Amino acid sequence: MKKSLLYTMILIGFAACSGPVKQDNSKSINSVTVYYFHGTNRCGTCMAIDENTKKALDLYFPTELKSGRVKFTSVNVDEAANKGLVDKCEASAMMLYFIKTDGDGKETKNDFSEFAINNARSKPDAYMQGIRDRIAEQLK
Repeated sequence: MKKSLLYTMILIGFAACSGPVKQDNSKSINSVTVYYFHGTNRCGTCMAIDENTKKALDLYFPTELKSGRVKFTSVNVDEAANKGLVDKCEASAMMLYFIKTDGDGKETKNDFSEFAINNARSKPDAYMQGIRDRIAEQLK
């Protein structure tokens, strides 16, 4: 009986001396880069995608924009300087991609072009809420 009590006390002592275990939560942080690809000549829908995406980000993600956790880039596919990014994303005019980067640096491309084309101009409020929901999901 005395031996088991002694062993228990020794184990408790070792556990207390080992200190707290630190967790590295940095790997669990996701980020999202929103790429809006367009041509030089843009229609009303193209301009609405650009404008309403920016509005949604400014409205729903100001802290994430400031910290860089959410980024927005409008890319003219007709400009030679953008060729590398256009090729990497396999993009053409009038495309909206969210590139999710997880804590390990793995990128996942999500195409929201159809949603954008169908809603940005005709249903701007629903479009901005949809952008909010989609980005919030990506950031989890």
